[in-house]
Amino acid sequence: MSRLDLSDVHLRFAKAEGVKIIINTDAHSFTDYTRMKYGVTQLRRAWLRRDDVVNTRSAREFTGWLRSRRARQVSQ
Repeated sequence: MSRLDLSDVHLRFAKAEGVKIIINTDAHSFTDYTRMKYGVTQLRRAWLRRDDVVNTRSAREFTGWLRSRRARQVSQ
């Protein structure tokens, strides 16, 4: 299986630059959700925390984050 996860070095650089990360399994079937562990492993290797990963938030927090992003894009 070919993976395109960012390396721990690139994840730390992204965090330092203020980039928010989203974990994505690219699941095409239910069994593909087991791939989540690879993304989580990379995040741990990079010492990223829950606050650095957008889709670890509650549904309310996540939709609030999306709305704030959209509002910023519209105002630019």
